Amino acid sequence: MNKNLKYFLLGIMLVLFYSCEKELLESNTVNDRPVVEAYLVPGENTTVSITRLVTYADDTSDTGDPITGLDVYLKRDGESYLLDYDSGIYRDTEDAIGIMEKDTIDLAFVFGDDTLRSRTFVPEKPEGFTISDSYISRERIEAGEMPFGMGDMETIEMSWENPDNDFYLVVIRYMEEEQDFINGNMEEMDIEFSNTTSSEPVQGDRYDLRPMEINFFGHYEVILYHVNQEYADLYESVSQNSNDLTNPLSNIENGWGIFTGVNADTLYFQVGER
Repeated sequence: MNKNLKYFLLGIMLVLFYSCEKELLESNTVNDRPVVEAYLVPGENTTVSITRLVTYADDTSDTGDPITGLDVYLKRDGESYLLDYDSGIYRDTEDAIGIMEKDTIDLAFVFGDDTLRSRTFVPEKPEGFTISDSYISRERIEAGEMPFGMGDMETIEMSWENPDNDFYLVVIRYMEEEQDFINGNMEEMDIEFSNTTSSEPVQGDRYDLRPMEINFFGHYEVILYHVNQEYADLYESVSQNSNDLTNPLSNIENGWGIFTGVNADTLYFQVGER
């Protein structure tokens, strides 16, 4: 899995969760609880971020302030592994635990008078992941021109096997260094267009990328994440209940955040000029 895309998952949750956490602090319902963020991925070095929220006095910005000096343990099959601290992150530096799919992993550490705990399962890599087209073509629209309908634009269909009705998340990332706009009028807009888009966690077995969601010529990668119930629950809780943020879902006992396993597969497609 592309590591930058692993942290894209983390970024989605952090934006949602820190806005939620700020409301909690302002409502005085909690005091100084750590926020944990960790994604366990087979074949990748394990990292655990543990922070506290810092809200500036002028209420203009928030940041996660790393909590140092903790003894953070991961446990699998009765064997415990102490993580190293490095630059704001707790790491399994030598990859001693060696995360594999179908692992059940426990997290534990003491903060103040509380022991924070969590448990997660590492899901299997998605199976049967296919894409309907690896190459599509589009007409270039120069700035000042008007597009003539959208009837000839292909929808790209992705599908995968999901016999157990598990949760999946699709992330699509534009891979070129510079954006090459299909519609030159968009380049003239005073708007920043993102190179990355994603779906919500879904329990289906397909995703359709519509023509209007493809903004650039060039190469794209499509990452299909197999995610757990805890990720889907927290995503839904924070994104759909923004008006009631006093009790966000979390799978961290005595803390906030997310400790979860994830697995992925990647496909590619290209958009060329017709």
